[in-house]
Amino acid sequence: MVSVTELTKKTATRLSPLLLLALLAACGGGGSGDDGTATNQKPTADAGEVQSVDARTEVALTGSGADSDGSIASFAWEQTAGPTVTMTSADTAEPTFTAPEVNSADVLTFQLTVTDNGGESATDTVDVTVAPVITLSGQVYDGPIADATITVTVGDRTYTATADANGVYTIDIGAIDPDAFITITATGGEGQEHVELVSIAGSFAALSTAAGDDGVLETTESGNVNVTNLSTAKAVLMIQANGGNDITDDATLTTAESNVSGDDLLYLATVIKLIVDGGYTLPTGVTSTLDLVKDSTKTDAFVTAVDADDATAFETQYNNIVSDPKLVAAFTAANVPATLFTLYVSSNDNESETYRTVNRGKSWAFGTGGRGTRSDAENASVGFDWTVTGGKIVITYDAPLASAGNCTHPDVDTGELFYCESTTTGTTMTMLVDGATADTLLLSSTGETIYPDDAGLAQPIAMTGGSTNLGLQKSAAIPFTAEEVPGRWITTTTGRADPSLSGVMYTALDTGFVEFASDGSGTRMATDYSDPEAFTWSITGGVLKVAYVGGDTVHYYRLRHDGDVYDTLALMTRHEEGNQHSEAGLMLEVEVDRLPLLALEDIPGRYTLYEVENDFSIRFDETGTGNNEFYNESGPFNSNGFSWTLREDYVVSMSYNWDPGAGNVATCIDPATCHHWMDRLWYPAAYNDVTGRVYVLEIQQYYAYDDAAVESKGALDYYQPTVRYFGRSELAATGGLDKPSAPAMPSRANRMAEILGSPMTNGR
Repeated sequence: MVSVTELTKKTATRLSPLLLLALLAACGGGGSGDDGTATNQKPTADAGEVQSVDARTEVALTGSGADSDGSIASFAWEQTAGPTVTMTSADTAEPTFTAPEVNSADVLTFQLTVTDNGGESATDTVDVTVAPVITLSGQVYDGPIADATITVTVGDRTYTATADANGVYTIDIGAIDPDAFITITATGGEGQEHVELVSIAGSFAALSTAAGDDGVLETTESGNVNVTNLSTAKAVLMIQANGGNDITDDATLTTAESNVSGDDLLYLATVIKLIVDGGYTLPTGVTSTLDLVKDSTKTDAFVTAVDADDATAFETQYNNIVSDPKLVAAFTAANVPATLFTLYVSSNDNESETYRTVNRGKSWAFGTGGRGTRSDAENASVGFDWTVTGGKIVITYDAPLASAGNCTHPDVDTGELFYCESTTTGTTMTMLVDGATADTLLLSSTGETIYPDDAGLAQPIAMTGGSTNLGLQKSAAIPFTAEEVPGRWITTTTGRADPSLSGVMYTALDTGFVEFASDGSGTRMATDYSDPEAFTWSITGGVLKVAYVGGDTVHYYRLRHDGDVYDTLALMTRHEEGNQHSEAGLMLEVEVDRLPLLALEDIPGRYTLYEVENDFSIRFDETGTGNNEFYNESGPFNSNGFSWTLREDYVVSMSYNWDPGAGNVATCIDPATCHHWMDRLWYPAAYNDVTGRVYVLEIQQYYAYDDAAVESKGALDYYQPTVRYFGRSELAATGGLDKPSAPAMPSRANRMAEILGSPMTNGR
């Protein structure tokens, strides 16, 4: 028999189509049943592409079907997994439904059944991932920014909205990934296109938690929904603190936020307000307010020009910021924390600085019934009354707080420091920025300052201005672990002053080295001014707790970290007083094997305080002499000469002498005319080969002086212990004051000091 294939090839040109079909059927070809009828082919079904959608949004499924030997008679959809939804037009190829509310990303699965005209069917499924949604409800404000365009980035998603005439906006955002990070930007409407503001808000998970059960995040729940001059200044400074890199996760946000100087924040915010509300225009070549404050050189030049035009303009706009209840965050009776740590973070104009030093730590406890307690280094457990008035916490102390150190005087414009004693009767806390983990606070005090040794100065001086501080709750602390503690540490906030120094002014919390053993025991090590003391230690809730055999206890809360060093606030209860003191300062593990880090021949050089503090450094010459170097707008100048030696225990000892007739010189040695007024001791602790940081325990010991009876070295008057780090550089070939990059004092530091009042300093 000739095959069908052969026959077809040979006769296809001669056979009619009808005859050909008959032959195929007779020879048993495909496409027919046993009774000779054609077999229906199954259709194909396609449920469409997978989707990711936001809750509460309208979703359309895009199904389709095809049939090779007929037509599609019907579509039928059903849900097979996930929270139940109601589909509209489920009997069509493209039904719709509203995505359900979900607390976290959830997957809905839908099955499409396609049936053809012969009754055959096929199925396919598709997944739709639903993202949880929150509503941001905030305001674009520096004075209202009308009709601003709001752009919210949520990871790789983007949402947009338009604010109303008052800058108020609402926008729904969603995220599949709870860690998706959120940044809000706002651009002004017609006539304000140059106004560009930003707020770094945090992760979706963090904002969702803050939003609560109603899913609406309002200003009272997170200040980050407001896009303002303050939020913009903070965003710029956080990115600078992160090495110029964008903030993309909560951990980085926490670290960067705790390194923002409130002085810098107010400075940049005031610059923006001068443009938006102060009648000034952007400098040539600058396109937006955000671009201006990103560039410190252009920012400072702009402020200089404003000062030249109107010396009061900057301060006026600053006052407008801190007095505007729509701009600054507000305390309420409900959001006053039970406990609060406040830290002063230094201002610095260097954009490459990724970590700023902190000191002057205080602890606050706000109890019920309007009563509370505060402690600091010099004042222990002082009670106070508190109320919330006009969105600010107003505090009145049971007894005036005493403090002493070195201060400027309002009648002396040279920046000279004088010994001062202050009494504080009250404090007002203004919350400038409600941060994710660290708030920016303005602390303004009432009281007075006197200058006991300078009767020619006008006094007493009423306290004015204030100081910016970080405000952190205990929950913001970075936990200690039992595995990392054993070893030798250096800390600003350890131990107690030597009781033999009766009548000497000292901080209640002392500085020194502590040795932690793995068995829970330890020793505060001896120094030139303190005896050793044994202790036991433990960790509870991430807090490092030390109990000295003499009865004192110290609790360490670790608040900031930059890779080398921690900023820690310690709460110390003194056994003999029964009162609590608090202080903040650096803490790092000592490189015991590298204590001889300063060989004699390596010491000569210039050591700049905290790496980039451009106004002060200490210079060691090869001759065994040296000098403190200061830098101001007029250039560098020497002050406080000294002689130096390296002791056998690797301690660098600097001796400062003063000739009342000739000024501060290092060669003054005649007891009849010279006064040995201070020793500065550096106990080496660690050295970072990459950054060049030299970490030391520094002790400044001051000696009494009597004009009528000059002595080579009087009795110890007071001492100041501090943990510090210095950036080291070689001396220039010509030596002396030719520091290659010694700019004038940063203008932002100068301007904010003029407005806020220079915080008390205990010297260099």
